Amino acid sequence: MSDPTAPIGRNESDSDDRVRRAQEAQAQMEAAWAAAAQSPAAPTAPAETATRVSAPLQARDGFERAAVRGPALSPPSSSPAPERAPDATPAGRVGPVPPSERRAELNEVLRDAIGSATGPLNTFTPDSGSDTARGPRAAISRGPAELQGEARERGTQRITQDGDETVQRQTLESRGVVGGKVSGRIGVSQERERTQQVSVEQRTPGTTAPATPPTNHLALNSPEHLPEGGELRIRGERTQKGQTGAEAPVGPLAVGADTAREQALASEVRIRREGNVVSVTRIDETRTTDTARLGGSLGVPMGRLAAVRAAEGRAGMDHVRTEREERTAQFDISTPAGREAYQRFTQSLEVPGAAGEGVLSASRRDVSRYERGVLGSAEAVTGVTSDKVEERSPTFFRQETRETLPDGTEQRERTVGAPNGRVRVAETTRAEDGQPRSDYTVRLGAADATTRQLLQRAFGGELARGQFRGAEGDVTLSFTREQFDRLRTRLNTDHLGRPLDSPPAGAQQFLEVLASRSPLELAQALDRAGRTGRIEGTLSPS
Repeated sequence: MSDPTAPIGRNESDSDDRVRRAQEAQAQMEAAWAAAAQSPAAPTAPAETATRVSAPLQARDGFERAAVRGPALSPPSSSPAPERAPDATPAGRVGPVPPSERRAELNEVLRDAIGSATGPLNTFTPDSGSDTARGPRAAISRGPAELQGEARERGTQRITQDGDETVQRQTLESRGVVGGKVSGRIGVSQERERTQQVSVEQRTPGTTAPATPPTNHLALNSPEHLPEGGELRIRGERTQKGQTGAEAPVGPLAVGADTAREQALASEVRIRREGNVVSVTRIDETRTTDTARLGGSLGVPMGRLAAVRAAEGRAGMDHVRTEREERTAQFDISTPAGREAYQRFTQSLEVPGAAGEGVLSASRRDVSRYERGVLGSAEAVTGVTSDKVEERSPTFFRQETRETLPDGTEQRERTVGAPNGRVRVAETTRAEDGQPRSDYTVRLGAADATTRQLLQRAFGGELARGQFRGAEGDVTLSFTREQFDRLRTRLNTDHLGRPLDSPPAGAQQFLEVLASRSPLELAQALDRAGRTGRIEGTLSPS
């Protein structure tokens, strides 16, 4: 049996080590892909600030670094961050434009959605709520070239249960696709797609939908007609997608590659009534998804699988960058001032930014998120059927949340990890007595008995509350800013299995280093560092 306290290195038999090395190799592929994916036609913008989520690059120690421009991220010390010299030429924008820079377009998206919600979708009619889809298709061929197009419109109506709420949901979607390809020794294809979608939801507490729900127009303009605790949601979204591919024969196979970029604008309004208080939330979102895939296909019967006429498989990765703004205000509609303030919102669709006459409170939340994932698809075509399987596995995310609470308090949270991973690290910064204060939390999911034993030894055997029970359990490590600074200094050695000649990790990079390790690896590193003195912080079962 291996010693769980041994130094961390390359262990070929360890599955977690293989996963880590696979993630490092993927990050290298991503860096090369991201450099090649930038086209001269990409929109340009002034240099990005370091707080913008952006595509990671690969440093010589194998760990990710954010591709940033402008001021460097503040380290966890009290010293001011040095300024970086701006580039001589503006960099092409990697992520989406923040919603605040596309306010006019988002207002148009939301007004169109409200127009549909109070027009063709104004009344929910479950008896005729089956899916409907219609639209023309056309195709033209001339020699090796082929051009095809499609326009479709689809509507749905559903009653579903979401937790303790009954949801009456309607959607209306229009979609247009134009594509073409040229066959030859190397086949080339292009496709452009535009989608516009509107969704409307009326949510009611309980398991039974109201027999006669208010129309969307009535619920929007007179929210007192919503059931107690009821909510109206109206969302509009516009998406543009472009895809380019190439394919060439290699022996019996056809090997191909394709890249795609999808850009989306979405705007949503949520109106909820609790007594005489109406809460209004507007959510604006811009999103960019970049995808690259490689694959091959075989179009002849395959031995014992002679019934399979063709087969295709593809694998790749995608990068999703999202900017999201949420504004919330509460109105007291029992007063004339509150009703007037609410009516101003319905006319302008702008949520008040501060409390005032008729406005009880206001808050704001901004989210920047970067996520990447691994894609895979397989398809088998027989004489009568076509079976296709597509999967996406998220491998990493980085998210920064900036929030202004109703009392004016501001706080920021930066989280890194894998969406389905077992280690997640968060930094929360809030103002106290006019000074920023940061706290750090490391959450280890499904930690086994060995991991918990090592952590207890590193932290001096003390627990904040309760006891660990069961074979596996979640563990939370909490640190103040000063404790996290000292931890970063102690772990910037070989405790984390990093090359000894690599530079010390900065604050953000250290968060990513911690998140890239398994719970056992992290517990081993903390145990080794704790042999020269207990780790300062709080250890508790989640």
